[in-house]
Amino acid sequence: IITLLILIPTMISVYAGFSLGEGFLYYIGYEKISKENFNSLLLKILPSFSILIVITFFIFYYFFVDYKYFIIPQILLMLSLFTGNILKFCLKAVLDFKRFNLIQILEPFIIFIGLLLVLAIKADIKYLVWAYLISSFVQNVILYFSVLLKLNNIETNTNIVQVFSYSYKVHFFGIMNFTEAKFDVLFIGYLLNMIAVGVYSVAVSITVIFQTVIQTSISTVLYPIIVKSDPLKKVSLTVEYFKLSFFLALLFLVFMLLFGNLIIVYIYGSSFRDAYVPMMILLVGALIKSPNACINSYFKAIGKPKELYKTSIVSLSINIILCLIAIPSYGILGAAISSSISYFIYGCIMQIKFKRETNTVYLELILLNKQDIKNIFLLVKNIIPKNG
Repeated sequence: IITLLILIPTMISVYAGFSLGEGFLYYIGYEKISKENFNSLLLKILPSFSILIVITFFIFYYFFVDYKYFIIPQILLMLSLFTGNILKFCLKAVLDFKRFNLIQILEPFIIFIGLLLVLAIKADIKYLVWAYLISSFVQNVILYFSVLLKLNNIETNTNIVQVFSYSYKVHFFGIMNFTEAKFDVLFIGYLLNMIAVGVYSVAVSITVIFQTVIQTSISTVLYPIIVKSDPLKKVSLTVEYFKLSFFLALLFLVFMLLFGNLIIVYIYGSSFRDAYVPMMILLVGALIKSPNACINSYFKAIGKPKELYKTSIVSLSINIILCLIAIPSYGILGAAISSSISYFIYGCIMQIKFKRETNTVYLELILLNKQDIKNIFLLVKNIIPKNG
């Protein structure tokens, strides 16, 4: 019940929020949203989209989930999470990563304290939702004033339509990307059995480690920086970070090729040994797709997020078709091959688009020069703690 009480508001706030934070980040990055404009946009967006979110919640409540637990705090939590998502993107847009990371660290800590207090006094479970809501509200207050202090006072008139027209394209890309990542698992569960789902899920979870730990961190920082850069700098930054990401992805692939089987057996047990081959197949496709987080950031930064979802339509369609053909015949290996091919196609298409947009030579994206090697050594030096 605890998971459900938190998960449902979180999911709805994300899916019904149309990634509006992305639009704020884009327009703030180009200094098209001032303090006054920022407040005006929030006052217009929050009530209008709150209605949509609440309606979505009740549709979900009555038609999909038969539970009756603490409706009011869940609704308030949804609205607070929706607001917080926008404000987090705004904080990234003003390049205040120190405070952004601090808030990211404090958020689970505050929630954990609230959970301990609820358990310690043996209070009703509804107070856990209220504790989560209070922590979210406090975080939003800090985020709001942190953003406001960084915005300029120049007169701007960016409106809701402009923000939404940018955001929904990124939102569709996110939904399709999520669907592409989960369709093979869902189809295995429908067609095969839960044992196959478990084995394949291990392969998938290890595959996304690199994307979660490295790629998300790089793209989070890169996107707002590219937005604020001049056209030539946008291209050079994207190429530089793409090469770094590709090199790290290649190292991860080689490492898992050598030690992946041992890691799977050690962590999950010998019964999951069969996850090794599909994992390696997925990693080959991920090697081509994962560095494209940098190219995704570039196209979002130049105001062309539609290129992302247009490419996702192609790769998702191919993924679904191949899964329908391969999984009945080859099981989890068929799923891995299908997904790896769709990853490969997505990566190739985005790299071709980037090449056409910037006239970049393809080899520039993968060949390391002396400066790239220095950057990698500098990165490793910063990661490895000093003795003493």
